[in-house]
Amino acid sequence: MKQVDLGDCRRAAENLPWYANGSLDVEERRHLQAHLDECASCRRELEFLTAIVESMPSPRAAHDGAPPFSRLLHRINRQERYVHGWKIAAAVLMLVIAVVAVALPVYLFEPRYHAVTDTLPEANERVQLQLTFDTQKNTGSLTQLLERYNADVIAGPAEDGSFLLEFRLAPGETVRHLQQRLHDEAQVRDAELPRSP
Repeated sequence: MKQVDLGDCRRAAENLPWYANGSLDVEERRHLQAHLDECASCRRELEFLTAIVESMPSPRAAHDGAPPFSRLLHRINRQERYVHGWKIAAAVLMLVIAVVAVALPVYLFEPRYHAVTDTLPEANERVQLQLTFDTQKNTGSLTQLLERYNADVIAGPAEDGSFLLEFRLAPGETVRHLQQRLHDEAQVRDAELPRSP
């Protein structure tokens, strides 16, 4: 029997655990087998390692055939994907809630848009009102009022001192609003719709 080199035994000792669990590649396995044929000490070490490996549960015993560490990594990855998926779903949900929280009040409380023609009176809409003036005021103030309101005298003065005037309504103005503005004038005592004859 030839003498074994100690350097070969050190290299063999590094590979023996992998040889025992069957994970060495073909070339390394062939070199180690050649050394084991020559070295009784390394064979005893291999027997000891093989006994340890055989006493452990087989990694192939699992239903999926994966080693325990691989199964553990698979479970960790699956759990991380699960948690990551929930984090993304929660972030999307929070974004949707934030958008709704901002947009809904704006939508509910903002004024609705209308066409310009919805708020304006018909073109050149005119209204006639029976106005009674304070007799204490001079006719100059009556003339100024007619100019300010772009009004025309239709008839008057009547026996009660009232005038029938025609007004052009301002855009969006109602007859009621015009009457209120006229009542606020100092020289106007009354502004009513014309009485039926």
